[in-house]
Amino acid sequence: MAPQRSGSTIDPCEIMKKLFVLSLLIGLLFIPTIHSVQADTLYRVQIDEVISRRSITILHPKTDEPYLLHLQTGCGELTDGQNVSVSIRGALNSNGDILKVDATHQCAIDQAERYTQKYYVKFVFAGNTEAWVIDESGEEYFMEYLPFCQAMPRYSKDNIYILQGSGGLAKGDKIYLPNKDGQCSVDYVRRPPHFKADEAPKKDADEEDIQIPTTVTNVQASPGNKKVGLTWRAAKDNVGIDHYVVSYNNAHLTTKDIPWQNMPNQTETKNTSLTISELENNEVYFFWVLAIDTSGNVSDDWSTEVRSTPKASVLSDDMFSDGDTNLNLRIYEETSRSFLIRWDPVPDINRYTVILENDGEREFAMTDLTKQNMRILKRSHRKGKALKLTVRAYSLKSLLKEETIEFSF
Repeated sequence: MAPQRSGSTIDPCEIMKKLFVLSLLIGLLFIPTIHSVQADTLYRVQIDEVISRRSITILHPKTDEPYLLHLQTGCGELTDGQNVSVSIRGALNSNGDILKVDATHQCAIDQAERYTQKYYVKFVFAGNTEAWVIDESGEEYFMEYLPFCQAMPRYSKDNIYILQGSGGLAKGDKIYLPNKDGQCSVDYVRRPPHFKADEAPKKDADEEDIQIPTTVTNVQASPGNKKVGLTWRAAKDNVGIDHYVVSYNNAHLTTKDIPWQNMPNQTETKNTSLTISELENNEVYFFWVLAIDTSGNVSDDWSTEVRSTPKASVLSDDMFSDGDTNLNLRIYEETSRSFLIRWDPVPDINRYTVILENDGEREFAMTDLTKQNMRILKRSHRKGKALKLTVRAYSLKSLLKEETIEFSF
């Protein structure tokens, strides 16, 4: 008779170990891949330049380097010098970064490129990939570029943005066209044959200038006591702007229906700012600006209409507070590209107005500010000039404080 086989014993601890390992393996199958997540950081910045409805330039809030941005829809109308917020996820790029204008307007940034120099495109040669460009200091170059910038011809008489190494324009520098119209590299650079470092190119005497200036844009009006201060962005022309004509009226006009010479109350200026005086307080006025070049060519139309209402309370000296609290206006920080100017809060203040003057001419006026700082960019047209920043502090009813700071670079 065969011996009976004894039954094998099962170790409960061994079973528990196996079940634990099995549960771990099953669990790992259902754990999603973990990515490192960087929190968004919100920065307050100032728009340097509005190129188009969806292309702007700003200074990076941490590095102070200039960036060319392209925006998706949703941000509304933007203006030079406007203060906005940028939500940045890690580095400033198109990976989830957002431009926030106010509570109802925000849009995604779908292109963010650092650049070092802005170039004016004087001429684009037909049939090849070569352009004649001028940098911000007046240096001129012929450059050949790779075909990815095939939209370059549409930027003739306009600006492009270039990331370059040290020195002047060179092969390998990166070209960025606004409006996401393309990016490429510089393939070859040479100087124009007529180039002289101390002399601008001259127009042939027998060449007739028939190109009209661009329409004036970004007109802003700031009311005063029986006056209104106007500023605008300079028009562009193939030769040069000679002067601007400012017209105003106390009623709306359709400028397209009126010959420009017949527009009312015309005043000429060679600057991009003008103060219209001897107006009636509490009356609404409408303003338009027109550009005329050195050959007498006139813009196709007047600027977009702006309106303003002079008020006696805006500049009345007796409205100032007699209290001891001052704005303490000061340069808080200076970098290679900008000044950050701050002032202290004053009790009962509802809003601020900030005005920048350049060699005695008003450059811009920003109203209804609630923050206590303003960044002034070191643009080329401000270099060596006497700059004056005025801050006015208002309560709900009147002007309480005004301080001015003068500076230059």
